Amino acid sequence: MIDKVGEKNCCICGNCVQRCPKEAISLTKNFNTFNYPEINYNLCNGCNRCETVCPTLNELNQQQCLGAYMAKNINLTERKLSSSGGMFSVFANYIIENNGLVCGAAFDGLKVKHIIVDNKADLYKLRGSKYVQSDLGDCFEQIEKYLDNNRLVLFVGCPCQTAALRIYLKKDYSNQLYLVDFICHGMLSQSLFDDYIKYLERKYKSRVVSFSFRDKTDGWIESGPKVKFENGKIKRWPLYEDTYMQGYFSAVCMKNSCYTCKYKNFHSGSDVTFADYWGCEILDPEFYDFYGVSAVVINNENGNLLFNNISNNIEYKAVDLENIVKYNSGLIKPFEEGKDRSLFMDKIKNGSTYIEALLDTADKSNIILQSYREIKRKIKILKDKY
Repeated sequence: MIDKVGEKNCCICGNCVQRCPKEAISLTKNFNTFNYPEINYNLCNGCNRCETVCPTLNELNQQQCLGAYMAKNINLTERKLSSSGGMFSVFANYIIENNGLVCGAAFDGLKVKHIIVDNKADLYKLRGSKYVQSDLGDCFEQIEKYLDNNRLVLFVGCPCQTAALRIYLKKDYSNQLYLVDFICHGMLSQSLFDDYIKYLERKYKSRVVSFSFRDKTDGWIESGPKVKFENGKIKRWPLYEDTYMQGYFSAVCMKNSCYTCKYKNFHSGSDVTFADYWGCEILDPEFYDFYGVSAVVINNENGNLLFNNISNNIEYKAVDLENIVKYNSGLIKPFEEGKDRSLFMDKIKNGSTYIEALLDTADKSNIILQSYREIKRKIKILKDKY
């Protein structure tokens, strides 16, 4: 049964929950701020279907990079509303235009959940980064039904989620199902995010009504949280000054399996991988764009087909994969556990709230934050020069 996986290896995809014929498994076991699978042995019949769809127990073959690009959506409005170069919108628009469906992470209030949309008007819900473990619900079950009814489907998620869907389906849906992941450093829990929202509400003395992680009012490099409060006030600050994101980059509060992620280096089963093309302003200043540039990695022929179908709607240039990895090492290897990870967990065990523990352990001098500031500095030099 699935209990052999354990909390240290489970990626919390929920495959076991969706495949169990007896509804004997639920994501209710709290461990290190996350909710893990828990078995009701009174309902379990020992069929082991949960094991057959577990991405921890069933590995995918390693894929090969077929192409790497820096790219940006030629639709400026969509690019402004996206985290980087607006690639998601281009891919999603194509799927919708061909009577398909798109599944991705959305805010439901202030909870992050995967939803399925079938029209362009709702795609805004799926745009933008959400640095929170999303609730997949029964999306995989729904996707399987749509595929069996010959619908086109685009799924976007983190690497463990694309691997989970590939393993859940157990069937090749090439030219019908397209899986897109993104370069992921790890996931933080909904519980931690909830606690952070409460912290902001206490600090600013008003209820949070909406939250965006990567608002680009001041451009891509200066992107950061934008928070709307019930009293009508709006607060913004740079990403690297955000307490929640400092915890993220310090790697003290991620899901346990993120530190040993097995879906790196082309093991996620995705067709295409997205990321910010950090370093663009240094490597190719002429292509750099104030509102963002994406890195796009093609992982197989299915991804290559999709990329060719949308290529007229983007501006792009081929790049060396090494240039993407240079500023996005998360493509090939997981984050190392933060030096204060144990301290973070000890504080929670001793009664601290999640945000109190984070405030005490987030490393503001983290190398990634330093790199982020260095990129800003070099952009200023380029602006002054040209």
